[in-house]
Amino acid sequence: MFGRKKVEEKKVDVKNVVKQDLSVDEKLDVKTSVEEEKIKIDADIKELKDIIIHRGKPLEKKQKPLKKKDAVIAALQLVFDPEIRVDVYNLGLIYDVDLDKKTGNVKIVMTLTSPTCPMADEIPIWVAESVEAVDGVAEVEVKVIWDPAWDLSKMSEEAKFQMEIAEFDNSFFMRDPFEF
Repeated sequence: MFGRKKVEEKKVDVKNVVKQDLSVDEKLDVKTSVEEEKIKIDADIKELKDIIIHRGKPLEKKQKPLKKKDAVIAALQLVFDPEIRVDVYNLGLIYDVDLDKKTGNVKIVMTLTSPTCPMADEIPIWVAESVEAVDGVAEVEVKVIWDPAWDLSKMSEEAKFQMEIAEFDNSFFMRDPFEF
């Protein structure tokens, strides 16, 4: 997708080869290929267009606009990345939340874990709908940007803790049942 080439992998007959050591030249080729791939991905990300989602409507005269972001953040914490099972706020996908205290309009700037995220069409809509449901929120704009790209450093400590537990739990099921 997006014009990327996959790094070619060496095929090894596992039955006949117990361990294969790559020569220094082969290791450099693999490292160079990975670095080149990262540069291509970065270029692809810069070419991607932002996604903008709009939801909601102006508040009626008798409705009071939301005054604090706390309820918006709580709504964001109800939206989970289905592959990672961590909410979008603690995962670090939300870069900015702007609340207009006069109108109740909310603008959210976010990203996704990857431009090739299979849920790229859905997660921003879930974010907009979750925030729209907050009492006192009028119109919601969710803008998905690709630069800066998401990385693990953007995760909250809570999300990192959740991920470690998920890895621990999954490792039990991923192990070789014949390995003692």
